[in-house]
Amino acid sequence: MRLRGADRRRGEEAPRTSTVRLRTWCRGASRGAARRHPVLFGAQEPDPLPRMVKDRTMRRRGDSGTAVVVALAVVAFNLRTPLTGIPTIVGDVRASTGLGVVGIGVLTTLPVLCMGALAVVVPGAGARFGASRAVWLATGLLALGMALRAGGATPAVLFASALICGVGIAMAGGLVPGIVRDQRPDRLGLVTGVWTASMSVGAALAAALTVPLTEWLGS
Repeated sequence: MRLRGADRRRGEEAPRTSTVRLRTWCRGASRGAARRHPVLFGAQEPDPLPRMVKDRTMRRRGDSGTAVVVALAVVAFNLRTPLTGIPTIVGDVRASTGLGVVGIGVLTTLPVLCMGALAVVVPGAGARFGASRAVWLATGLLALGMALRAGGATPAVLFASALICGVGIAMAGGLVPGIVRDQRPDRLGLVTGVWTASMSVGAALAAALTVPLTEWLGS
């Protein structure tokens, strides 16, 4: 009797188990089909407008990123020209200004001292006034220093131009890495290479062209 009752319960549970498994399988199959073909199962098609807006935004970012790289290359090109131009015409500077060996040493070392002394202050100034504005100011200081150097050959003018150029070099050199991280975080290696190459080319051209330009201008 006990065996017959157990057999009856098993016989009743077997169809129920099969039915549950069949329902579970049907639900899984329908979900998979809905994922593969959402439109057929009543899902709405994705709106193409957000994708178009995203594409336009990425294009604008790419264009602005290229402009940033070009601007940084121009700034880097002028960062070492004040340092490599003077050593090539030391004899002419001493003859026209009367500076001795110590004076020439101070003149060529002053920009480097500014770079070291202002390295701690420049990041704070960039965070307060804006890195982009500070870099533009540094570029203006470089242009002013080079114009003073070209306009007169007195010791006071040369020392003032060296000081101004040193401040500009320190500001630009200390702020550009942060601008690169903010503007082109996906191209750090490329932008760093462009920056280094532009700076090296500017330094080499300044050293190579200072003497011919001095003879041509007669200064």
